[in-house]
Amino acid sequence: MENNTKRIPIGIDNFKKVIEDGYCYVDKTDLIEDILTRGALVNLFPRPRRFGKTLTISMLENYFDIKRKEENINLFGGLKIEKAPEKIREEQGKYPVISLNLKSVKANNWEEEFEALRLLLFKIYQKNYEVYDLLTNTEKEIYDRIISLKASQKEYEYSLKNLSEYLYRYYKQPVIILIDEYDAPIEMGFINGFYDDIINFMRNFFGEALKTNDYLKFACMTGILRVSKESIFSGLNNPEIFSILDKQYSEYFGFLPEEVDKLLEEYGVENKEEVKKWYDGYNFAGTEIYNPWSILNVIKKHEIKPYWVNTGGTSLLETMLKNAESSVKKDLEDLMQGKTIEISLNENIVYSEITGSRENIFNFMLMCGYLTVEKKERREEYIIGKLRIPNTEVKIAFKTMITRWFEQNSVRQEILDLQQAILKNEREIVEIILNQIMAKSISYFENVENFYHGFVLGLLVDMGENYIVESNRESGYGRYDMKIEKKDGSIGVILEFKTVNEEEKMEEMAEKALEQIREKQYYIDMKKRGIKTILEYGIAFNNKKAVIKNLPQF
Repeated sequence: MENNTKRIPIGIDNFKKVIEDGYCYVDKTDLIEDILTRGALVNLFPRPRRFGKTLTISMLENYFDIKRKEENINLFGGLKIEKAPEKIREEQGKYPVISLNLKSVKANNWEEEFEALRLLLFKIYQKNYEVYDLLTNTEKEIYDRIISLKASQKEYEYSLKNLSEYLYRYYKQPVIILIDEYDAPIEMGFINGFYDDIINFMRNFFGEALKTNDYLKFACMTGILRVSKESIFSGLNNPEIFSILDKQYSEYFGFLPEEVDKLLEEYGVENKEEVKKWYDGYNFAGTEIYNPWSILNVIKKHEIKPYWVNTGGTSLLETMLKNAESSVKKDLEDLMQGKTIEISLNENIVYSEITGSRENIFNFMLMCGYLTVEKKERREEYIIGKLRIPNTEVKIAFKTMITRWFEQNSVRQEILDLQQAILKNEREIVEIILNQIMAKSISYFENVENFYHGFVLGLLVDMGENYIVESNRESGYGRYDMKIEKKDGSIGVILEFKTVNEEEKMEEMAEKALEQIREKQYYIDMKKRGIKTILEYGIAFNNKKAVIKNLPQF
């Protein structure tokens, strides 16, 4: 039974709300002193999803925000930062802060993505409207265009830097820029085909604000990936990047073992060893870390089960797996059996060069939290990491995703084999593969010819740019069910389908389908165009079975 009256902030990542409404908070405020002491101008913290990035950005905003100094002054009472040296505490409420969360800037095309960016910047400019009266007439015109959503792309690209100059002019203090989930729009651009557009925008947007900005106190950025400097931070030579492979700042994202032990005791959660087995196991440069999202759910619900698995974020990984090298399957199987694999560690993600290579996939899985480093060592010019699945919860998420990929990959290869067998007139192989695919994919209740027609069309329609696949077209003295034709005129294929209710009649109906091709001369248009090789297939379907007949090519 819980003996702590503080509520658990599931899904609440606003620091002010967490503190003022009396939610449980695991104190990470000493991060503030660390950032100020280290003195980096731009700090990038790549971490897996649900590891407290947004709450951290909110905490920093509430600490430094000059506009809310008085109302926020008591938020940090009793927290670690209160014990910092006086020169650190004097920084509280001292600076104007620009805080952007790019997590919501996700769209299926560049036009919608740019609109989302415009709306975000409109809100930021509207929020800081106090600077308006100090602007020149030209600056006011640009400001007006931004808050009326009519500015040019170049004006939006300079908007973050310009706003920091306006705030400096108004408050006489340099600006702190906080950007949460900085890589979310870039990932969407890569997945949905507008990568170049979003990269060009972000390169200028970040470059102007973070590289050539004389009004910047410091900046903190969070995301999942460490995007290569060559692709987004072009010319930006000042970011310090603290990833899960770096010791610095490793304790601030996620829960430490002693923090988890205290929570479990306060909220009366037993089975500490089971909790450890399920949610511990992350190794951030030698620091043992628990997934905070899962721990908070456990102490609220007193139930050990997968929580992190349902929080999304697998689209890009699934895209990479579609093109995975054959060796990846063996590595994935080893990982699911509790073994380790070795890779050359590479934190830089260049989206334009993402492939299904072994190194790409497993480095990406590491950054996303599906894997962790058990041990790393230098071998000549390379850093080699021994990777494993961190805990039971992630193993379940991992197995679910990878099993789905195995199934999809298996069917995809079968489809490719089916297409090649059809073109080679290998009837027996075509029949075997088609029956294998049907056994995995078709309900017993789909015994309708139109269904089978669409099913086979779906298997063959992506044969490539060198082939034409058509169905239900007139030729000879009727309409064939399906045709495949190579564009160079070297080969053509006619397929005719029949559906039967009685399995014992499948051979007979496949023969009749073949006879129909000849009787109605479906091949006649191909012959007129000079197709050299014409193949004919009669296919009979019954439930999840198919029988195929063919004739020698002519």
